[in-house]
Amino acid sequence: MSILQNIKRPKLTDTVAERLTAAIRDGEFKPGDKLPTEQELGERFGVSRNVVREATNELRSRGLVKTRQGSGSVVTGEFHKPVRNVIADLLSGRVGAEGKLLELRRVLEVHIAELAAQRATPAQIGEMETILADFDAAGGNLRRCAELDVAFHQALARAAHNELFGVVVDPLNELLVPTRRRALERSGIETASTTHRGILAAIKARNPALAAQRMADHIDRTLETWRKRT
Repeated sequence: MSILQNIKRPKLTDTVAERLTAAIRDGEFKPGDKLPTEQELGERFGVSRNVVREATNELRSRGLVKTRQGSGSVVTGEFHKPVRNVIADLLSGRVGAEGKLLELRRVLEVHIAELAAQRATPAQIGEMETILADFDAAGGNLRRCAELDVAFHQALARAAHNELFGVVVDPLNELLVPTRRRALERSGIETASTTHRGILAAIKARNPALAAQRMADHIDRTLETWRKRT
């Protein structure tokens, strides 16, 4: 038997799962959209409903869709979920896990801020301004402020115009929400607001070096707060 004959053809289930993944990634199916029925997808791909069901289960395991009783499969678009699970499993129970996450976040987000200063569109700058306005309006609601803190950094990652950043940064942000709440408690809401606005001002000024430096200072302060607590 030749080498080519030994190469296995992709399973139909895998092929359909990858085509559905591509459709979600390319925006044909957006977060919140309901996937077509198994029959409709079967007709589209020329496969049985069982193959579609298995492919949908694969997407569910990746966090790309979720099932609502009576509503079928709904797109979440959470491409970062597998990465989040790997990081969480790797660091589970490890001493200094938060510090490791913050160190990784520093490496990524300093460069993200630098790129955002070069690439952010006016609409993306407007989105970040809206998030910071909501942050200020949230007052002393630490939970809401922590969520908006995450939203600001996610918007920054999108403004860098490299979708791979989001795949890594989004799970880091989710895992560090408790750390953010503690940092907000210690440093204060006003300090966080001023810091974020300084980063955004550098981005609006199209000053990559200043944006990078302000982001580095921001995360270094968070690291320092974490080290004092441990």
